[in-house]
Amino acid sequence: MRKNAAVGYARLLAMIMILLCHYCQFFDLELAWWFNVGVQVFFIISGFLYGQRRIEDPVAFIQRRFGKIMTPFWIYLMGVTAFLIIFDKEAVSVSSIIGALSGAKPYSGVEHLWFIPYIMFCYLITPLLDSLKARIEKQDSFFRCLWIVILIPVAELFYRMYGFYFRPSRVACYIVGYIYAIQINDWRKDKRKQAVASYVLIVIALIMNAIRVYCKYYYPSKLVGTALSLFDLFEQYSHVALGLAIFVGCLELFKNAKYNAVLELSDKYSFYIYIVHHIIVNSKYSVFVWISNIFFATTISVALIALSGTVLYYITTKVEKIDTYNILRAFGIGIDRKNSDE
Repeated sequence: MRKNAAVGYARLLAMIMILLCHYCQFFDLELAWWFNVGVQVFFIISGFLYGQRRIEDPVAFIQRRFGKIMTPFWIYLMGVTAFLIIFDKEAVSVSSIIGALSGAKPYSGVEHLWFIPYIMFCYLITPLLDSLKARIEKQDSFFRCLWIVILIPVAELFYRMYGFYFRPSRVACYIVGYIYAIQINDWRKDKRKQAVASYVLIVIALIMNAIRVYCKYYYPSKLVGTALSLFDLFEQYSHVALGLAIFVGCLELFKNAKYNAVLELSDKYSFYIYIVHHIIVNSKYSVFVWISNIFFATTISVALIALSGTVLYYITTKVEKIDTYNILRAFGIGIDRKNSDE
């Protein structure tokens, strides 16, 4: 598939926002809770990209996605585990290692890796979405929106009834991105409709987040009990709306942009930078804990993030090239390579 510059810019912006979020979190700045919308944008981008594809073999699709996500995740966590064993033994135990490697309970300092189980869950439901795609494609815009409007309350109800791990508001971002990709196919001959829809979505996001600001910062004393619970739910979906507005805004703003070297670097390394950056910036091991000069510490942290992300990328590519078939055969385990290839 040809690289889409607009999607590339959305990914680059999302990565920058996530980095800024965790820098702001370390310094306890309220802006952190606005910059963290970058995660919603990441989910929407992933859904959008897979909404443009067909899945011929669901098992092979899950295998590829599992390897692509979990390989760097586990490599990084092995490095973090070694670091903790050397410098903070009390933070490491058999249960903490199992919790971290499973993604269920990340180590202190890498809490941002909650994203990994979420994105894997989204990939697990992608074959289901693909099986529904033909039906969705036959429907008009109203019914596609209706799908989302009905699905979200049902998902929220199940989440609260059964204590499900995955927040519907986060998974909704992926599904919204997926359905938006299908919708865009209908607008190929009439880009004006796409532009109008983008402006409408941006206005809706602005209204929702204006209400959020008004309630949260001007009348926080009234947010108690049921009102607080309802506002928390509203805030989650105002964040979803903001993420979608940023994404569709990028599609409009950069629709005629050309793919370039900056976007190529962003697409190549953004996931690895996401994995490695948090412990460097926003943890008790942060560079800012050891270096008092903020400018110098920021410079060092950016350099360490870039270096760590690059190293993780290259280690991952080396591991992915390991011939597991020959290794398994060395242990006497026979595999039909022809039938195992994707």
